[in-house]
Amino acid sequence: MNASSTRLVAIACLFPWFSTAADAAVTLPQVFSDHMVVQANCPLPVWGRATPGERVVVRFAGQTATSVANDAGRWSVTLTELDYNATPQNLRIIASEELVFKDVVIGEVWLCAGQSNMEWQLKLAHNAQESLQHCDLPLIRLLHLKGAARGDSAEYTTDQLPRLTPERFCRGKWARCSPKSAADFSAVGFFFGRALHDRLDVPVGLISPAIGGTPAEAWICREALADDPKLAPLAEGNWLENPELEPWCQRRAQLNFRRAMDAGDHIPSDDLGPNHSFKVGFMWDAGIKPLIPLAIRGVIWYQGESNAESAWRVAQHQSIFPRLIHDWRRQWGQGDFACYYLQMPQMGRPHWPLI
Repeated sequence: MNASSTRLVAIACLFPWFSTAADAAVTLPQVFSDHMVVQANCPLPVWGRATPGERVVVRFAGQTATSVANDAGRWSVTLTELDYNATPQNLRIIASEELVFKDVVIGEVWLCAGQSNMEWQLKLAHNAQESLQHCDLPLIRLLHLKGAARGDSAEYTTDQLPRLTPERFCRGKWARCSPKSAADFSAVGFFFGRALHDRLDVPVGLISPAIGGTPAEAWICREALADDPKLAPLAEGNWLENPELEPWCQRRAQLNFRRAMDAGDHIPSDDLGPNHSFKVGFMWDAGIKPLIPLAIRGVIWYQGESNAESAWRVAQHQSIFPRLIHDWRRQWGQGDFACYYLQMPQMGRPHWPLI
């Protein structure tokens, strides 16, 4: 690793949603890195930040596009669509200093979202040992956006609390699929991606910000809920006390915060109360919004237990989930991207099969 690359890694650790060089004002979201997959056969947005007025040049696959950072420091370009290409190429961003993202291929890009079903790691799958022995697949690329704190039964630590913000919550970088990188990745996402790769014989990129326990309302923006009279009450007042939300999620979050509250530690919050992966809109802000407008083929979704503890929650989910899909497509500007979702198994829970 040369000195410039070392600086790049250091800054990326400090500001996880951006990739940059130490001496450069230009930055890109975390989703841009070495080993990434860009979507084939559709326009390719590339965006970031720079010093206001700075000229930014983007070069990739024989194309060159130029932008000038606006008064807020934001810049963007859109490259024309490209065919599938498994040959590694460099994505170059040229401003006050040149950034080079290496080993970039062109293929199918899918987002793998949801709660513990989607988060469930390949190393824990029924056939994990066999699968891991056969997952050295360099044209499948994985971006595991790990959350800072899960909503399990543990009390949050002083190291976790500062990361309870949308900007700092998710961290990850693209990696080639290997026994090491795939072990902690979503099992459902891996098997889906491997099936696509086997069928299409093209590069496949999988992005997973899934995190256990998260209810559907955590993955949709607050404005989309506010626009629906039936759902607007979900995004009103302190979410830990809102009777429209799942009591189990509220109790678990209160347990997570107990040590911090007893110690008087600062918990990042806003008008809806303390930040948490279960909070209304939080996973949208932390895990989905930062990806837009990345070109993708579609979404696979495996979630529902936290919206299936009672009949009224199931009925509520029947309004939340269609609105979530509609709003994601609207926000991405891709009104017809695919969204595949799995039905919940019963597992002795009477309401789960209704999701």
